[in-house]
Amino acid sequence: MSEILHQLGIDWKLLASQVVNFLVLLTVLTVVVYRPLLKLIKERRKKIEFGLQGAAEAEKRLIEIDHLKIEALAKADQQAYAKISAAETTAKTAGAKIISDAQTKAVAALAQAAITAKQLETAEMANLVKNSSALIRQAIAKAVNQNPQTIDEVLISEATKTLTEKIS
Repeated sequence: MSEILHQLGIDWKLLASQVVNFLVLLTVLTVVVYRPLLKLIKERRKKIEFGLQGAAEAEKRLIEIDHLKIEALAKADQQAYAKISAAETTAKTAGAKIISDAQTKAVAALAQAAITAKQLETAEMANLVKNSSALIRQAIAKAVNQNPQTIDEVLISEATKTLTEKIS
């Protein structure tokens, strides 16, 4: 084997020293470069995985928040609809009560107006009878040429009664 190496032009001492140099270089590079580089890559990989996990968790939370938001909006819509319905019902009830009260007051006002009109009519009729008695007395006195004080009260009351019946 040494002949083959010799024929190829390889010096075993030189080859051994180069193998030793290579091993020393390999050891130095492993300790100084490769291990710190692997450590740095491992740390970077952990950070990336942590970031991906955080992103996945944030996405899950975002989806949950969206669902909660949709549920909250639906609940708020239902509550708003219920409040609007209650307000409409209350408004309708209040409106019906106001209309009923107004109708009751209108009927009462009409009844009071009718009573007042009847009282005024009665008072005017009494005033008319009173005035007509005086006018009848004067008319009879002029017709018979007598003193109005001496005309019989019975005659005047009959004439007033006849006049009242004709007016009514």
